[in-house]
Amino acid sequence: MAGTAAAYTLRKHTYAVTIIEKADRLGGRMRSEAVGGIISEAGASFVGNIYPNVLGFLQEVGLAGELAERKSIATIMRSSMPYQLNHWSTWLGNSWLSYGAKYPIGNPLVLLV
Repeated sequence: MAGTAAAYTLRKHTYAVTIIEKADRLGGRMRSEAVGGIISEAGASFVGNIYPNVLGFLQEVGLAGELAERKSIATIMRSSMPYQLNHWSTWLGNSWLSYGAKYPIGNPLVLLV
């Protein structure tokens, strides 16, 4: 989305712009994938209200109406099986994530206790 926003801004200032993607599809890191019959979002999967520049850009280009409220529970796909993350203890008390992945999640929680 950053490349698209940059190209849009340059075009507004009359620069000629060509977007070149690294992959064979548009979207950069953002993409949807079907895994085990479930559509999963990869890359940037949410745009919260803590991103006013992104929301402003989407509003300006007429895409703000395409945003959808997330109504599902966060899920990790492991060996083509979905595991719901209902509570922070679910993240830490399982074998789905490695210790290296758990540490950045759990360390701030430990400091709060």
